Amino acid sequence: MAAPALTIGYVELLRKNTSFRRLWAGNVVSLFGDWFNTIALYSLILTLTGSEFALGAVFITKMLPWAFAAPVAGVLVDRFDRRKIMIVSDVLRAVIVLGFLLIDEPDEVYIVYVLIGLQVVVGSVFQPARTASIPNVTKPHELLTANTVMAATWSVVLAFGAALGGFAADVLGLNAVFLIDSGSYLVSAVFIYRTTIPQATVKKTEGSVLKIAYADVMQGWRHIRAAPQIRRISLAKAAWGLGGGASVYMLALLGEQLSPDRQ
Repeated sequence: MAAPALTIGYVELLRKNTSFRRLWAGNVVSLFGDWFNTIALYSLILTLTGSEFALGAVFITKMLPWAFAAPVAGVLVDRFDRRKIMIVSDVLRAVIVLGFLLIDEPDEVYIVYVLIGLQVVVGSVFQPARTASIPNVTKPHELLTANTVMAATWSVVLAFGAALGGFAADVLGLNAVFLIDSGSYLVSAVFIYRTTIPQATVKKTEGSVLKIAYADVMQGWRHIRAAPQIRRISLAKAAWGLGGGASVYMLALLGEQLSPDRQ
């Protein structure tokens, strides 16, 4: 009897593993929704305020809530049905982004930040649920390929999602972008609904979710401090995030300067 292959090809994995293919497809559409409205939001903020500071606040609102919500999300995805968590997350985000359709006055700008924050917080639950589901729907020799496919997907969808969102905002208008964005999350929910995700949940321990999340974060920091290799990687990623975020912000400002009349 021949020994099983140590890894599997990308196409073969997507062709043979139905559950992973549906999880991956749902992830593609969900990530598309995350980034599709990016340019539309920048345009909306600049149209209502004309303020570069207000635009910078969009970047902060898109990233900072994630840092606070992710530890709690990790506790949730270990203790509850990940498939249901992803479906609920997609449906909630589909409703949240429709709120952008109601904003058309400068004194309503604060609502933009509230909605962005809610979208990010809900998304911070979807992503760890998706990541934790990969080992549930793959065999050992498929896991490396599956993680690679998911990582590559994030980069590709980030680039094309934002670009297509910008094109749609220019051609169809901002409201159309937000409607398409909402629909993308519903499509993702359908893919996840059709996915079978076997899961052994962690036994619930005493204490609130916030208390458990805090304990997990403290344990993670102690581990980082005790492991120089992990600490260096963490600091490198943080430094890249600072530089990368600043670069994206400057590019957004540059685009506005090059085409000031295109809203």
